[in-house]
Amino acid sequence: MKKSALFPILLCFGTLFSCNLCMAQTEASSHTQGIIYGQNIFIQDDVIMIPYENHLITGLLDEKGDVYNLIQELSLDQNIYTVAQDGQYLYLGTTSQLNRVDIAQKDQGTQVSQLICDDGADDGFQIYDGFIYYPYGSSVYRVSKDGGEEDLVVENVEDYELTTDGIYYLTSQGRFCFSSLDGTLTQTLGDSFSDGKMTLLGSRMYITTDQIFVYDLDTQTLEQLPVSHSVNEYDDIVPMNDYLLFTDDDFSTYKYEFSTGLETEIHSTSLPDKESRVIKNNQMYYSYATGKLFILNMADYQQNILELDALTGQNTGNSGNTQVEPSTMETGSFNIADGLYANASAGGAFMGTDYFCLYFNTEAYLNGEWAWEVIDDSAIRFYYPQAAESGYGGHIMTIRAYDWGDNSYSELPSYQIAGLSSDKKYVAIFPTDVQYDPNDSIQCSEYPALLEYAKRVDQDNPDNPFSVTSMPDNVP
Repeated sequence: MKKSALFPILLCFGTLFSCNLCMAQTEASSHTQGIIYGQNIFIQDDVIMIPYENHLITGLLDEKGDVYNLIQELSLDQNIYTVAQDGQYLYLGTTSQLNRVDIAQKDQGTQVSQLICDDGADDGFQIYDGFIYYPYGSSVYRVSKDGGEEDLVVENVEDYELTTDGIYYLTSQGRFCFSSLDGTLTQTLGDSFSDGKMTLLGSRMYITTDQIFVYDLDTQTLEQLPVSHSVNEYDDIVPMNDYLLFTDDDFSTYKYEFSTGLETEIHSTSLPDKESRVIKNNQMYYSYATGKLFILNMADYQQNILELDALTGQNTGNSGNTQVEPSTMETGSFNIADGLYANASAGGAFMGTDYFCLYFNTEAYLNGEWAWEVIDDSAIRFYYPQAAESGYGGHIMTIRAYDWGDNSYSELPSYQIAGLSSDKKYVAIFPTDVQYDPNDSIQCSEYPALLEYAKRVDQDNPDNPFSVTSMPDNVP
């Protein structure tokens, strides 16, 4: 019988919890000392944690970095996207909440989670000095790690990195700025970084637009890396101590060596974003919450894939399959997935719930190019399975229901109003980064067509395939 991977941590948490947690790029510095990163995957010492659907999967790493003893650790009433451990607590992020579970009290019975905040924490969060920092819309907020009122720190944020000194961030106008941790002091450090992304390694802040810049936090100097290939501004880079990996405009991946300036193409290697990856002992572990754990050897770029589907729904031992009761936040009786149905034939394909109906492009649906998952009570995510299974996310569109008084979706980078009912606004939310394998000719053909079709979901479009309506009469 497998035991929980959290069990050995509890026995000696007095020493293990004071250690540095594994950071995404493997190098710690005084600028990040003590910061804990909540991500799509989390590693502490030899324990790996992977959210999948509404479950938390845990496992152990051997001396070679291979994963074993994977078990289903616990479950929430919503899908889990991000996780971090701080002392005896697990912090679990969903699209609408950040919850905390006390590991020390977890057993085979039922465990109540504590609601920390009712903002979504699915895009990652950071724990430092008693606070949790997280992005929400185009702003960065913080809340006490014990819960309480959320405070706005900085707004108009495209991307950011938290340090022990403060927050470095890019604005939608392309300014590179710095803010104190409480947001009371701000400073502009540079400009002309439109659509930029940021990645921190040690004291070096990498800023990626259509070029790669490096800002040294110690010397406060900025330089441009002389890479010869084009730089894809929409993809994250992966910096290491001696080199970095980046993607060009043709979606080819290159390794740039700092000492020589040599650029070498790395074939069949995707670069997950910084919230989806952790690098430990020259292995990159990443997951897109699609039921697969990807392990990339950073020496030879060979990839292994572990399937997580078989673990869900199992009772896996001493502490596995613990159902965590919902937090006390009032959610009402609305559930967007109530009465979910689907029907397909050569004459048409559609799915819907008690609240809406969505018609698909029939040939693509019958070809298995459309799939969906319920994210929480208010949202359903539609994705392209072929891209998701190869590690590229495959996100096509999310339909999320908002109350009429809630306009928070206006801060999202890409959305359209799908439809309106008497009490809900249904919003179609679209990805802004690459969601398919650019080296796969079939995906290059199929995914753009799916996204183009999805963007017809607009209440102002007379051919809108989405409707707020009752179940069609021809559902069997």
